[in-house]
Amino acid sequence: MAGECIFAVAALGGDPNEWDDVIVDAANLQQSALKRVSERFDKKPADFENRKEFNKAKRAFTAEREKALSEYFHNEAEAIVKKMNALLPKKK
Repeated sequence: MAGECIFAVAALGGDPNEWDDVIVDAANLQQSALKRVSERFDKKPADFENRKEFNKAKRAFTAEREKALSEYFHNEAEAIVKKMNALLPKKK
């Protein structure tokens, strides 16, 4: 996304400060997504009746986190793309 913003400023012009804001949004999205990926399952096998229950709970946690991350990233990326599109010059 940042590369597309740099290209758009160079090729199409516009206020570089506005494009810089979009680049910062993209960088913040990346940082936030990496933080969310780093969340760990906080339970231990000893917290469960057996290893099978532990594995089942860990898989459920992982699936839920993956789904939440995917939805979050999609929504945030879509908002950034809308900002990018709003900065493009209008067709004549």
